[in-house]
Formats: sequence, C-alpha cells, structure tokens
Amino acid sequence: MKSLLALLILSFAGSVFAQETQVCFERTYSEAHMKKNPKQLVKSIVVTLTQEEHLYNSIVVKTRKPIKGTTGFSSGGACNISRGGLACGFDADGGNFVLTDNGKTALLKISNALMLYRDNIDSEDESEGRDLVLKAGAANGIYKLNSVPCK
Repeated sequence: MKSLLALLILSFAGSVFAQETQVCFERTYSEAHMKKNPKQLVKSIVVTLTQEEHLYNSIVVKTRKPIKGTTGFSSGGACNISRGGLACGFDADGGNFVLTDNGKTALLKISNALMLYRDNIDSEDESEGRDLVLKAGAANGIYKLNSVPCK
C-alpha cells in the first residue's frame, strides 16, 4: 500500500511517476457510530489522490439519508504540498481541506467547507448539483481514513 508520503516523493521523480500512481483512503462508519453521532451526515467517504500533470484529488461521499433524492456526492480538485501534508481545494470555490497521514491512516480536516455535487445530475450547470455542504467542525469536518488499495 502506498502512503501519501510515497506519493509526494514519487511526484518529484519525473517520468517514473508518469506510470499509474494513486493513493486511496476510505472509511465506512458503522451503524453504532452513526447512532452515537446523529449530526454526522457522512456514512462513507473515499479519497483518491492521483498524480498526472498535477496532484489531483477526488472525493466520493455517501450520506446516511438522501439529500434531494440521492445519497451519492462527489467532487475533486488540485492539491499542493503544505506543512505536514497536502492542502487540497475544489474548483469554483467548492472549499478545501488538509490531508495528513502516517502511512496506514490519514486525517482529513475541512478548512472551511466542502461543496459536493450530486452523482446523478443530468444538467451541464454544475452549480445545480451542489447540494451537500460539509462544514468545518466536529460533526462533519474531521474524518479519520484508512489507507486502502485503489480500485
């Protein structure tokens, strides 16, 4: 399993990194956890970091109950190296987060808010699908994720 640190090191290795290189983290919360945390919207979260021309992130979230008819939301954007990890942001002021890891787990902290798109929107206007907003704070702003093989 690759760690975030390994991805950062490889991102500076030039053409060697042009091969497929991804790092993935995820978490699915148990029913017991969800009952103890009734304000938490996120049932599962997957973060994929990919190096192509730039370091890019994608997030896929499933919510505990439907919001505007769906439980699936996603978004993505660029990441940059920051103190102790990665600072990642979403396009068009969709928010940002910091991701740090220790090889087996990662901590995702939302800086202000993340605005995610419904997975099932048919419109070309992406702003119509920004229906899940996760704000910084205890209930929906910090996620401990596990390092997993990318699918």
